Amino acid sequence: MERHFQTLGIPPDAGILEVKRAYLRMKNLYAEGSLATYTLLDDEERRDKLEAIEEAYQALSHGLAQRSVSPPFREEQEGPEPPPIDPADSPGLFLKRLRESQGLPRSEIASRTKISTTTIDCIEQERFDHLPAPVYLRGFIHEYARALGYPDPAGLASLFLERFRQQSSDT
Repeated sequence: MERHFQTLGIPPDAGILEVKRAYLRMKNLYAEGSLATYTLLDDEERRDKLEAIEEAYQALSHGLAQRSVSPPFREEQEGPEPPPIDPADSPGLFLKRLRESQGLPRSEIASRTKISTTTIDCIEQERFDHLPAPVYLRGFIHEYARALGYPDPAGLASLFLERFRQQSSDT
């Protein structure tokens, strides 16, 4: 599978949307008549490259679709589900659990929201000293919650900012 990700030029934790975008981008790049590769490849090399791109896309899209339909097999017995998190108690952990319950990697949220994975990590861990100013943070939390389909992103952003201010005043 690693080779397929490399063929499309994407990280191994890429989601289905990222795979589709990379596939279309690479297919256009190596298409017959593409100015970007016109003088670099002969017809046989171009055909080979397009076949590799098609094979990578088919394998990855099928693999990712299977992964989203059936949960991964685990040899050990899974313990009980962790208790639900109240967003008011820990909005960052709430967002993390919500993201994980949907099987989404941080990179997928970063792709959807244009928020860096580092910032997403800091939000989830509530590392307030590494987060941007509240004016930016409100928008980040709102977009993150919206990307996960949370029904009240503005309310969650307010809860997070309240916690942010409490932490800032405690230090």
